Amino acid sequence: MAKCVQCGFDNPKKAIFCVGCGSVVDSSQFSDKELVQESETKIKGFLESIQDKAKKGAVETKIPQLQHLFDNIAQTKAFLQIFAEYDKQTNKQENVRIDEFISQCDSFLSRDDSFQIAFSGTINAGKSTLINAMLKDEYASTSVTPETAVLTKFRYGQKDEVTISFYNQNEWNEFWSSASKVGVFQEEYDRSSAESHKSKWIGHSPITEELSPDTLRRYTSAKSESHYFAKEVCITLKDFPFKKNIVFVDTPGLDDPVDYRSKVTRDYINRANAVILCVEASALTGNEMQTIQRIFDNTRGRPEKVYILGTKYENLNSPVEDWKKQKEEWAKYLTSSRGTDITRFTQAQAKSNIIETSGYISFLLDLYEKDKINDESKNQLQQYSLKFFRDTDFTKHIKGLREVSNVDKVFMRIQDDILDKAEREVIEDAKANYKFLHSQIETYFKDSIQGLQESFDASQEGIETINAKIAKEEKNLAVIENETAELEDMMKKFENQANEFVNNLSEEIDKIIKKLA
Repeated sequence: MAKCVQCGFDNPKKAIFCVGCGSVVDSSQFSDKELVQESETKIKGFLESIQDKAKKGAVETKIPQLQHLFDNIAQTKAFLQIFAEYDKQTNKQENVRIDEFISQCDSFLSRDDSFQIAFSGTINAGKSTLINAMLKDEYASTSVTPETAVLTKFRYGQKDEVTISFYNQNEWNEFWSSASKVGVFQEEYDRSSAESHKSKWIGHSPITEELSPDTLRRYTSAKSESHYFAKEVCITLKDFPFKKNIVFVDTPGLDDPVDYRSKVTRDYINRANAVILCVEASALTGNEMQTIQRIFDNTRGRPEKVYILGTKYENLNSPVEDWKKQKEEWAKYLTSSRGTDITRFTQAQAKSNIIETSGYISFLLDLYEKDKINDESKNQLQQYSLKFFRDTDFTKHIKGLREVSNVDKVFMRIQDDILDKAEREVIEDAKANYKFLHSQIETYFKDSIQGLQESFDASQEGIETINAKIAKEEKNLAVIENETAELEDMMKKFENQANEFVNNLSEEIDKIIKKLA
């Protein structure tokens, strides 16, 4: 390896310029020093432009183990873009294969590696309170009505922001065909004169603003003109208390009177990694059973991803003892005797995935620790402390109350049962896609280099053939020139000998004539 003294990059043995920074590694093969320096400047500029593009196109993955793959793909994309620009200038046409690679890089960088947890529940089952308890602040609306219900997502983000998305015309038409049949919704819609504002909001591009209660109220409160037309709310939190790839999805509910929103909920339950269903712990009525049945019908044969939470169990007379009996009854209803019905829990799943929770206790404790609690809420904590620990001084039992609320346990169960496995699958899938894309690009450029090498070899072979012919002709010319010289010498000798013979013959004839005379 040829180590670069500038950046320490290990280059191939015959490298002239460093692949890492573009500096000269070995210029001994060239006598023209100015040419080498000029080339070094160009290569450094090329590498800097790649780094600059890669930095601008960098994507933060929510799974830390994948960040180096995303960085490499961003850098590969930057190289391909610069190469495509140069290739276009040189060949005066688009390189379709390179464009395909760039598109594949975009797909990789935009892949959704999130872990979706869908929250659903029966009316007044404490779903929003549970979400607020898990997020440790009051973000989910606890006063949802048929006219204000909207799908809300909570996830990690670099800023505390809220993004409001609105219905397009086709979505609104579909929504209105079911919403207009709900009397309460229709009455409120007409009373608010929302129709006069419809053209302003239908098809409106998403709005992103700093997260605040005022912002949420502005777009989702029943007093807001725009809340009828808000399709989805996405809240990003820089202090999101879970892994960056987790997304909480607060759904309107399967029993939403507006069927369009129930359909949205069904779709999310279908593709969610885990489903948290909130059912009030006090009873399991026909309505609750119908909702539970709908949840299982929409899990596509994966009952293990459903967690049924007995909410508000702190309101039972004797929470611990009463819930134990209640859970046994629920398990009987929700299990198949054979344990094979895919729309029901097996007995083992029922024992594991039916969990008691008190989002309200957990949320009150969060308010207390943030010094945001009022006297009424303190009194409630005292009553819960008395119910669970026979002591009204709740400050002595904060840890115990946290444990009986079971909020942290719910997420830990999901993480142990589903999240870790799903994350491993995402990582392996990303690695496989990265390897395949890298292999394709590498093969393309290797083939291109081989083609250039073959062309170069062919041109070299042509030059060598021509040189051989020239050398042969030169040799032949030299032979001819030698033979010509020898012939000229021979002719000269012959001419001299002939002249000498003629002269001698002439002398002899003269002698004979003299004798005769």
